[in-house]
Amino acid sequence: MIASDAVAALRPRPSGPPLRGRAPLRDGIMEGRLVGRQNTEQGTAGSTLSSPIRGLRLGVGAKAFFWYEKAAAQNYAQGQYGLSDCYLYGYGVEQNLAEGARLLRLSAEQEFAEAEASLGHALYYGNFGFNKNPEEAVKWFLSAADKGNAEACDWLSTAYREGLGIEQNVQKSHEWLIKALELEPERPSLAYDLVMYRMLAGDYELSVPELTFKLHKHFAEVECKDYAQFHLAYCYLAGKGVTQNHPEAARWFQKAADQGIAAAQFNLGLMSSKGGGLVKNERDAVKWYRLAAEQGHVDAQLNLGVYYWDGKGVLEDYVEAYAWLALASMNGSSLAQNNKEILGQKLSFSQIAAGQQRAKELQALIERKKAIAESESDKPIESDIAPSGFGSGLFVKGGYVLTCWHVVEDAERISVSLEGKDHLASVVQKDAANDIAVLKVGDVSGGAALNLTDDAKLGEKVFTLGYPHPDLQGSDVKFTTGSISSLTGVGNSPLYFQISAPLQSGNSGSPLFDEKGNLVGIVAAKLDSLATLALTGDLPQNVNYAIKADYLEPLLKTVPGLEIEKEKTKDVNLLELIEELKQSVVMIKVY
Repeated sequence: MIASDAVAALRPRPSGPPLRGRAPLRDGIMEGRLVGRQNTEQGTAGSTLSSPIRGLRLGVGAKAFFWYEKAAAQNYAQGQYGLSDCYLYGYGVEQNLAEGARLLRLSAEQEFAEAEASLGHALYYGNFGFNKNPEEAVKWFLSAADKGNAEACDWLSTAYREGLGIEQNVQKSHEWLIKALELEPERPSLAYDLVMYRMLAGDYELSVPELTFKLHKHFAEVECKDYAQFHLAYCYLAGKGVTQNHPEAARWFQKAADQGIAAAQFNLGLMSSKGGGLVKNERDAVKWYRLAAEQGHVDAQLNLGVYYWDGKGVLEDYVEAYAWLALASMNGSSLAQNNKEILGQKLSFSQIAAGQQRAKELQALIERKKAIAESESDKPIESDIAPSGFGSGLFVKGGYVLTCWHVVEDAERISVSLEGKDHLASVVQKDAANDIAVLKVGDVSGGAALNLTDDAKLGEKVFTLGYPHPDLQGSDVKFTTGSISSLTGVGNSPLYFQISAPLQSGNSGSPLFDEKGNLVGIVAAKLDSLATLALTGDLPQNVNYAIKADYLEPLLKTVPGLEIEKEKTKDVNLLELIEELKQSVVMIKVY
């Protein structure tokens, strides 16, 4: 519930085309509202449809559009509702607000509660081409609430509190909020809203330290600490129940932002851009706006577009600016739409096309992040969500995987493929300076023996097993062989061997073995062919690098239960050795 329109403007929003062809920044945080919700909420309705939808999860991509369209053609209200989402947000089909609005009303007229609530929301705020009509919105809220829809109860609470579409009545606002909580007791944000409602109404006669302790204790129990931190930040920012204190507000926004609350990230962007509570820093503003924008926060998308337009805190980039403004416009921001049109007058046809393509890429990224966030945290990511990157690793006794730190450094989730099945993994130890990471596979304890050697010789034959470009080349392990070309890396770095075994993207983290089956190192890098050609005039061939095993050993010794065994000295049949070792080489997927 704490989404972008929990963050309202502190000064009136500008109307008409902005001066000098750009948007003034949207100021501010939550003026006059306890809590809010994003006017153009992203994502799904949160339910599963019956036949003919066949249990498909709502809301992502062309596959969903296909099934929704079939269901809607048979006059299924749920199908009409899902199809309306596709048209309103451009999921799996070109965005068409008029068609989306038509389908949403059709579904609501069949008394489908979720559609009634969503139609009421669109009418209440005037989104998606609907004329703002709070009176009609309240009628739809009431109808959906009578069917037990918690969102409708929550929005009725807002309508009664604000006195829009219905006579203001604080008591009824309170009652509808309680009703929403009764319908969804597992939803901690509603419980938190209720406590905040009472707090701001003066129901609690506690000092701020006492109240802070009470809130944190209560909401730690219902896993809602992030909401508590966000609203406490607002109290300090707006001086609600406590002396106004912008630095303290920034501190609490930071805590909420670190837990992924988009509205907190957006507000930190505002504070960084203006210097209120934080040292003014345009680069920090861009960082926070980007984090919020990539979660679908409309105002952050708008401001990020403006920053790219003006070159504030980032290099000026009209194509990137156009893309973010297009996204914000698609998500219901009229100010972004105005600015996109003005910026478009400055761009060539090819720049506009590039901006549109970039907007599609950004929207796909947002949808992917949302799908990952909504997936169950204790289970591997579903196969229909594409990884953001791949790597390789060596699965060793104790359920550990050795790989490169750069493979997993930016991962929100890590999955390891073993014998055709994906398992969640986490980083248990790392050496960022030497680009080494140790993962633990959550539900597996097996693995191969780990035999290290620190006695590799110049010219010695070595081979690697890994998963280069698995999305293109397939999911079977790939074997490449070569020799140790140098005992040092770029600039005579002692960390690396230079090797001649051919490597590609996805090989990072692959184990490098000698012909006895000892681990010589892990594959880490290759010389950039084009950059080297531009620098030297020569096109390098098979100039690749592996981190030496003796740099791995100090880190591995710090991992409980990970045993390093003696170096193998017996000659073996190479084909048999490859067959044995490939069972312990795993594909790493990062999300």
